[in-house]
Amino acid sequence: ANIIIGGAQDTGTPQQNVPGGTTWSSISTADGGDVAVDNVTLAGLGRSIRYSSFQFLLSFQRLIWDSNNNFVSGAFPNLIVAGQGGQNLSQVDPNIQFAQPIELNRVTPARGLIGTQNVYESFNQFDNLTDITGPTGATITAMAYGGISGGIPNADVIYFGTSNPSMSVRTALAGAISSLPAYSGSTPLDIVLDVNDWRTAYVVDPS
Repeated sequence: ANIIIGGAQDTGTPQQNVPGGTTWSSISTADGGDVAVDNVTLAGLGRSIRYSSFQFLLSFQRLIWDSNNNFVSGAFPNLIVAGQGGQNLSQVDPNIQFAQPIELNRVTPARGLIGTQNVYESFNQFDNLTDITGPTGATITAMAYGGISGGIPNADVIYFGTSNPSMSVRTALAGAISSLPAYSGSTPLDIVLDVNDWRTAYVVDPS
């Protein structure tokens, strides 16, 4: 739909009403959280899937919009954590952040990540989650998920940074998660992978 959506303190999740417009509507109010847009999964129908929440991942929602920016349908992902007796994320993790980072997979955006002090991976639009790290002992501050190298897509690659500060990477679904000792920055605030080679990652920190 060529519009912008974002999270903002006190005004929730503002979304442009029309492309390039200066009038915005709030999808939800309170303190807007991290947002993500999947414009791949339903592209054949001319639709996008937009994820938003307010503070502490409350009212985390998955909304479908058409190419004219008309609302189609919505749902609240279940966030059920594997191995926890059917309990959801808020029931098992006391470390959900005020502005909770989420990340969609750049190759297969029906997959996603949530980072608290653990990194959770989902293969079905956040209905189910698997804890892939266990407690890291530090807050997850930035993540990148999925990329391409040599023209070959790798939906399984994950980079994440923590407040230690540290950076870690996983390159295969069953592979180990390894720390990157060469990282010399402070707390990572965002990570972006080179669109042509996921082996190159760009990291921004507070300075």
